[in-house]
Amino acid sequence: DYNFNWNASSLNIPEDGGLQTTNEFDVVVTHEATGCTSEAHVIIYVNPDPEVKDVEFTYCADEASDFDITSFNDDVMVSGNTEGYSFAWIGEMTIPEVGGPQTINEFDVVVTHEATGCTSEAHVTINVNPDPEVKDMEVTYCADEAANFE
Repeated sequence: DYNFNWNASSLNIPEDGGLQTTNEFDVVVTHEATGCTSEAHVIIYVNPDPEVKDVEFTYCADEASDFDITSFNDDVMVSGNTEGYSFAWIGEMTIPEVGGPQTINEFDVVVTHEATGCTSEAHVTINVNPDPEVKDMEVTYCADEAANFE
């Protein structure tokens, strides 16, 4: 068995979206049975996770009918920059019937920094309001009735 004696304090973790941190430590390894020791210098690089945010949007059904979830990639990024990131969306869109109740659509997205493999997850809520129920109609008035039409 071995005994490890680190001269380390805690690991310096970067803020999401921040810069990579470098952590340096020294360790003395002692073989417990023989008392022989060796020393090593360890460098640990810590990459930041992507900086993302949860968002919520509300649309009318006719606006959401040609919906593409990937159009929200830049909305979940705090910086708005999507270059160098990949997005894996989980969820399904439901559009309400005309005159029906609002639908609430929940999505999760895993954002991966392509160069480092670091990930973060964001939640997106998309409320879709139904379009009003209307019908075509044809009405006939006499001239004196139509004069006060509003």
